Amino acid sequence: MSFLSVVKSVVNKVTTLTYSPSNPIILPDSNIMWESGAVGITTYPIIYVKSSYWAGLSTALKAVFMNHENTHLSQQKSNVALYALKYAIDKTYRLSMEVEAYGAEVTYYIGLGYSKAVVLNMIATLLASSTYLNMCTYAQAIAALKAKYPKLLV
Repeated sequence: MSFLSVVKSVVNKVTTLTYSPSNPIILPDSNIMWESGAVGITTYPIIYVKSSYWAGLSTALKAVFMNHENTHLSQQKSNVALYALKYAIDKTYRLSMEVEAYGAEVTYYIGLGYSKAVVLNMIATLLASSTYLNMCTYAQAIAALKAKYPKLLV
């Protein structure tokens, strides 16, 4: 049995679990998944979130977080194994997936009255951090965000 077959088998078993994307699985802060600095990880069809992060979010920010992670669910739906492989090894692909997922935050924070410059800086700083395995520089993150959301961020 090939590696890909094993992954597909596991994914098929996981998708039979009762799980609602609107209710993430809360994991303890001590879980190894959070060592990179991430606070949420999505592996279709499940969204995992760091317990202390989730507890500190308002209802509105939980909705923004879930929109981001639900974008990742949509990205992974057709082939989670291929998505995971490309996300792990291709920094350009990883950046494009995250820039798309950050669309919810862009709209939300600008709607709250934050300046476009503040929103752009906040998200670009995150994208260029070790949380995302240093996938890009700050300047590359700025360029990718401006290219994806020209009307919102330029």
